[in-house]
Order: sequence, then C-alpha cells, then structure tokens
Amino acid sequence: METNVYGNQPLGVGNPQTVPVHDPTVLHTFAEEWYPNQVLSFIDGKLVRTDTQNVPGGPMAFHLNVYVPASS
Repeated sequence: METNVYGNQPLGVGNPQTVPVHDPTVLHTFAEEWYPNQVLSFIDGKLVRTDTQNVPGGPMAFHLNVYVPASS
C-alpha cells in the first residue's frame, strides 16, 4: 500500500511512503487519523505510518485507489 500526505503544498509528488500489505487477497481495514500535529495511518488496526512533518492545515480530499492482482 502507498500512503501519501500533502501538507499545505500544491499537488505534485507529495510525500509518498510504501507500506507492505502481507496478503492482498484478503479483506483489510484501512484507517486514517488526522490531528493538528500528526497524521496516523492504520491497516487492520496496526499503526503503519506516522507523519508529523507533512500535516495538512485545512480541509483536504481523501482519495482511495484500489488495484487488484491479475486473475492468474
């Protein structure tokens, strides 16, 4: 999984970070907690990313792209 946080900057590369998802064929729960001083990313209740450098300061959109493995 790749997370990307934009902290009051124009759209572009942003601040991506890749987080391993060990079995992409099973259902997972994803959560984001956005606080004034940090953004926390969770997979299945486990904290996988903490970003304190690129914290958005205003309303932002949340985008989710889902890619699935080939049927083979």
